[in-house]
Amino acid sequence: MKLPFETWLESSEVPSEADVAYRESVISYKAGAYRAGLLFAYVGTGLWLRRRLIAATCPAGIPAGQWAAIQRDLQDDNKWDATVFDCTQMRAPKDIFSVDDHVRDEFKYWKNRRNDCAHFKSNIIAASHVESFWLFLQSSIGRWVPNGSAQDLIERLARHFDPNLTPPGTDVGPLVALVPHAVPHAELPGFFDSLETRFTRTLGTFAMVNRDALIHIHEAILRGANAVVAPASITWLLGHPDILVGVLRKSASHVLCLSGRATEVRKLWRTQLFDGGHQDLGVVAALLRNNLIPSAEIAEAIETTVGKLNGDIPSAIDEPVLAAHGFWSRFHDHAVLNRQMDKFEWGNRNAGLIAWRVQNAPIDRETAEAICGVFSCEPYPFTVRDALKEMLAGSPAKMSELQAAATQAGTSVPSVLT
Repeated sequence: MKLPFETWLESSEVPSEADVAYRESVISYKAGAYRAGLLFAYVGTGLWLRRRLIAATCPAGIPAGQWAAIQRDLQDDNKWDATVFDCTQMRAPKDIFSVDDHVRDEFKYWKNRRNDCAHFKSNIIAASHVESFWLFLQSSIGRWVPNGSAQDLIERLARHFDPNLTPPGTDVGPLVALVPHAVPHAELPGFFDSLETRFTRTLGTFAMVNRDALIHIHEAILRGANAVVAPASITWLLGHPDILVGVLRKSASHVLCLSGRATEVRKLWRTQLFDGGHQDLGVVAALLRNNLIPSAEIAEAIETTVGKLNGDIPSAIDEPVLAAHGFWSRFHDHAVLNRQMDKFEWGNRNAGLIAWRVQNAPIDRETAEAICGVFSCEPYPFTVRDALKEMLAGSPAKMSELQAAATQAGTSVPSVLT
């Protein structure tokens, strides 16, 4: 049976040497060797913090000579364990880890329990000790980030998005969770700028930014909703609208970051959404659902959206919201009354949506008249024809409904649709 701690290990970016120790801890725990289980778990944590310390730059306030000595001792097999512990407790001349005192005290408590295990002292060590330490590890490891290690975190994020080192699709959340512990509040804007620089490749005079990586990072920051980091991320995103739109496309619920920003919301739906063939109807629905578009601008926003559609088929969650704000009425006017379904550019790119709407809404006389008129003679958008024909072939009831509405309109269904 897999323990919750094992599941957590699999989802966390644990250094290989620490992972070996944690696996030994699990094996010992399952065998009832609780002293060994706790000892290995403590060693694994020390190895994890050792890796972070070695990768960190000298924290502000720590003399360069003292930091160099710490780095030397971390490389010494006989000293690294004690050196890591000393670093967790150091407060003068400056703390290396910015953690609360109670967290330092807890680490010291577990160091003493580690000594009980290593020296086989008389204190009883039971399964509950191992389990409690695992929980302490899971709740606190994100806090143990050396001051001055922002650059280290940037490099770890860069490695995360290197497909040669990290499988694509791996959640960046665990790394993003380190941001508030690695970067002081005042330095967050510079940190985000440095991230952008790190994910920018320059080829001659051409600069290419890995926007996808930045989108994933900022989306994870907003998802984490840290009270300090998230607002700083939003401020940075407002100055980088291409990344902001990417974040909203990834998770439309983040439109709430635009609350109280009417100008940015208007610019979003007027000029940024649907650009480059993107399907952004879900973002528009999220704006409407959260009342971010002023009432006086909704009709204009819907009209703009209908004209820019790229074949977006609304989700079951979004469709009622769109309907309530007049989307389908404007869609009917645009596609049917204004015969935009007969326009090659708009019609063909929205062929699937046209067929979907015909299938899911009653066919009135105007719709039947438009369909029959458009496809009675060439030229017409062949993609729209194919989408309607396929839908009607799979739905005899819809074909009968179309034929009845066509008869009422004094016309007939073209042979190209039957």
